[in-house]
Amino acid sequence: MIDKRDYEHALEDLDHSIALNPERGTAFLARGLTKTELGCEEDAAVDFKAAVAYSDVESSSFAHSFGNTRTLLEKSMALLEGERGPLRYVLTDAEIKKLEKWIEH
Repeated sequence: MIDKRDYEHALEDLDHSIALNPERGTAFLARGLTKTELGCEEDAAVDFKAAVAYSDVESSSFAHSFGNTRTLLEKSMALLEGERGPLRYVLTDAEIKKLEKWIEH
């Protein structure tokens, strides 16, 4: 099981990565996924909104690189599921569909 501190450390790394390259959509997606693990769904939604602005090519690259991280991705998908998924209140249908496509690759 991953310790909460690991997510906090990952968040620091992702913040640094985004500061160095603020146009990297996969970093926003990864940071959003990390924030959901820390229980910060509203902050995660902001990152997901930034992530959906980036190309499908980048999302395919993310899925190829991180597709084996199924537990984290499945937990994040649960936040999108059903009509009452918490992230459905803050993301548009188009944004949700793009995130689902990225995560399900």
